Amino acid sequence: MKVSLIKRDKVQPVELQVNRVYCIGYAGRDQAKVREHIDELAKIGVAAPPRTPTVYPVSTCLLTDASTIMPQGKETSGEVEFVLFLQGDKTYISVGSDQTDRDLEKASIMKSKQMCEKVVANQVWDYEEVRDHWDSLILRAWVTDEKGKRLYQDGPATALLPVPDLINAVKQETDQNLDGAVIYSGTVPTHEGFVFAKIWDLELEDPVLKRKIAHRYEVKALEQEMKA
Repeated sequence: MKVSLIKRDKVQPVELQVNRVYCIGYAGRDQAKVREHIDELAKIGVAAPPRTPTVYPVSTCLLTDASTIMPQGKETSGEVEFVLFLQGDKTYISVGSDQTDRDLEKASIMKSKQMCEKVVANQVWDYEEVRDHWDSLILRAWVTDEKGKRLYQDGPATALLPVPDLINAVKQETDQNLDGAVIYSGTVPTHEGFVFAKIWDLELEDPVLKRKIAHRYEVKALEQEMKA
C-alpha cells in the first residue's frame, strides 16, 4: 500500500506491506466506557463479548484508502480509529474507520466486519514521533446525512489502550507473524448512537506537533441502486 509518511521536517512516499488486518473491539482503558459501548451495541441486539478486548481478523482485500465504499446493505456505519501499520521494527500511525454492517452484527460481529471495507487515510506518522505525547492525540469524526453535517465522535487517545497494549492484544489471540499487520484500535464513544450516514469525515489531531491526518469517504449502498 502506497502512502505518504509525514515527518516533522519532510514528506516522503513509502510502500507498506499488508499481510494481515485486525480490528480490535472493546479496547477502552476505562472499563466503564467499554461497558457504555457494549450497552450501545446491546440496544441493537448485539450480544456482549466473552472477553475484552476482542480481536477480529478481516481480509486484507478490505483495506482501502478510497473516497467511496460500496457495502451491500444500507445499515452500515463507521467509527473513527487509530490504525497501526507494523513494518519490521517500525510502527506507523494513521486514522481510519471500521465500517460495519450493523444488521448482520446482531447475528455475528465477525461476519459483520467482513462485509464492509476498512477505510484508512493515505498518510501516516512515525510512531516514534508521537510516542512521548501519545495521550495528547485526538480522534474525531463527522457525519453527513439528511440532517446535515455534525460532530459524531470526539475523544482523546486516553480513551483507548496504548499502542503496546493493542499490539499485545493481537499477539495473545494469534500465532501469526505480525510483520505487515494492520491493526484498528477500537473506537471512542459516539454522541448519538449509530447512524447510517452518507459521508464520513475522519480526523487524527496531534496538538503538540500541530498537525492532522484527515480522510473523507462516501458510502453508496449497493442495494439502494436496485429497483424495488
